[in-house]
Amino acid sequence: MSNIRKTSPAIHLAVIRAASSIPLLFIGTLHLIGQAPMLPILEGANIPFAPFFAIAVPVLEVVAGASLLAGYFSRVGALIALVIMVVALYVHMMHDWADEPTLVLPIAVFAGVVQILWGGAGVFSSDIAAS
Repeated sequence: MSNIRKTSPAIHLAVIRAASSIPLLFIGTLHLIGQAPMLPILEGANIPFAPFFAIAVPVLEVVAGASLLAGYFSRVGALIALVIMVVALYVHMMHDWADEPTLVLPIAVFAGVVQILWGGAGVFSSDIAAS
């Protein structure tokens, strides 16, 4: 379990971690409060079990974003975000909406969380105290 939290005191990882967490928290919150309903997005892309995922994904987005922002078990949060971003990329390729963020945002978050999976949370994180 200690390898999951192992990280170096690199400042660039903290910047990437913060930059990746903000869109997850913001868009996840919009999905949760119904400002940007998730169900039509998932149904438009023909995602199976759309009603279930319309509830589960926004909660997981916020959890992953909070984990990344705090730097607490950042690799777990990054793994959750990675799966969400793979599906987000698929959804954007299948059906793109004018009021949704462009394809660039999921690609950028995907790249950021891959870096966090590889390098850890960096400085200013709860994970650095554990390593």
